[in-house]
Amino acid sequence: MGSLMQTTIALWLAFAAADPQALEREAKQLETKLMAPCCWAQQVSLHQSPAADEIKQNIRRLLAEGKTSQQILDTYVAEYGDRILAEPPARGFSRLIYVAPWVFLVASVGSWWWLFGGCVP
Repeated sequence: MGSLMQTTIALWLAFAAADPQALEREAKQLETKLMAPCCWAQQVSLHQSPAADEIKQNIRRLLAEGKTSQQILDTYVAEYGDRILAEPPARGFSRLIYVAPWVFLVASVGSWWWLFGGCVP
């Protein structure tokens, strides 16, 4: 029972010593990483809706409880799926978002060189 009391006191002291400005900065960063689940059209940081406001408050509460940014993102992904993330993870079909621009760039340069490379003296 003593160790539980010590852990509780340590957590309380850590929370009391936490920098509110740092928590607010971290909350703002998290808001930009999540999409508003009411319409999936804007990030939580930009969207004006009760759902977005609820997420903003929840982010601050979870940070105050000592959750890390990754734990908070994982919580929302578990609830809504990868769709909640403003930047989808680079796996599966979503990997195409990261690879396609490079493929098109190489193909364009290659085509241009093939078409016009021999014509330039």
